[in-house]
Amino acid sequence: MYNNTEIARQLAPPLLAAADYQGEIRRMSVPTPTTLDEFTPAWLTKEFRRTKTIAPDSTVTAVDYTILGDGEGFMGIIGRMSLSYDGTPGPATMIAKIPTSVDKNRAAGRAIGVYEREVRVYSDLLPKIDIPQPRIYSAIYEPDGHEKKLRDQTKKVDRFPLWLLRKLIKREQGRSDVPPCLLLIEDIVDAEVGDQVAGGSPEKIATGLSTLARLHAATWRTSTSPQAHWLQGPDTIPRLIHAMYLNGHDEFLRQAAPHFSDHSINLYKSLRETGVDRVIRHRTQVPQCLQHGDYRLDNMFFDADGSMRAVIDWQTATPGPVVIDVGYFLVSSLHADTEEAVVDDLLAGYHAELVANGVTDYPYDQFHADYLEGLLTILHRLTGLAEVADLGDGRGLELFATWLRRADARLQRVTA
Repeated sequence: MYNNTEIARQLAPPLLAAADYQGEIRRMSVPTPTTLDEFTPAWLTKEFRRTKTIAPDSTVTAVDYTILGDGEGFMGIIGRMSLSYDGTPGPATMIAKIPTSVDKNRAAGRAIGVYEREVRVYSDLLPKIDIPQPRIYSAIYEPDGHEKKLRDQTKKVDRFPLWLLRKLIKREQGRSDVPPCLLLIEDIVDAEVGDQVAGGSPEKIATGLSTLARLHAATWRTSTSPQAHWLQGPDTIPRLIHAMYLNGHDEFLRQAAPHFSDHSINLYKSLRETGVDRVIRHRTQVPQCLQHGDYRLDNMFFDADGSMRAVIDWQTATPGPVVIDVGYFLVSSLHADTEEAVVDDLLAGYHAELVANGVTDYPYDQFHADYLEGLLTILHRLTGLAEVADLGDGRGLELFATWLRRADARLQRVTA
């Protein structure tokens, strides 16, 4: 776990940019579980006493788990654990999350640092941000030296030629070693989890955008170049994103062809020449904030009255351009047949929430123009999902196909 003496420096804008973890992640005196079978009553008892999840005289006596269904997570294994106790009981159920066993996805997660990032965001950043979030019972990451290497490489990799970057990406995709890390999270059993495949009504999307605006306003105008390696995302290396685009270009077009119009295909092809410049513009000319990075319905819980209960899955949270989260959410989760007038109403509602939370230096007209251009940057990124992640053969493929159809709908009023 973390020494949290620098949390305040890590959160407040513009201090997110200057954040760098100064302590050490403490290694456990007993091995950290790396499979769901290794969450034994003895290990859980010791960990829960340490984190004050249970009383000092309480004991976990039994644990069973069920793996949640196909397509729940590309980068992780997610299980629901049921626990029994002797003494004052703790939580009856909780969600366990560990790195995926799918080598391709595990390698992708390792290469972009998603496992350490999620642990640190949950424990170091989110407690200081007023947005709905689950309780965390345990968050562990054991460094293996790759973290410093990742930080050092990030500083110089954008100077590499594209041909070398493409080779390095292919090499990293073959390395799936990940140090022990885990999350034990509140099981939100009395709320409705969003369903990206089913999509959301404009009302549900508006609720999601309102919560997103609060996150963005709380971290407004953060720097584009955080020093902490775990806050660095691929946006800080535009040529790396473009190398992923080039590597996956042909395969993405093959997958997109049944779902994309000629207009969207032509937009996608145009990114071969404009992709790097678009990423750079969004990093330098669009206001920055803490992005969720994977803001879609599958990562949200809603109460019966329609309000947001919690946002989960912070593996890709990094400082970045404000409009990317917004466009990504609409592309992933809003029905393809939604009229653009409705989209504009949703965008206006998000912007109004920004203003209500103190953001006064970003006119709506500029935000709207940045959103439209941002859709092309999102399209540029979608290649990476097809290239680095194994989507499985069930819900993952259905999810991606739906994603493509919705992206095609939103792209119709975008010009290259």
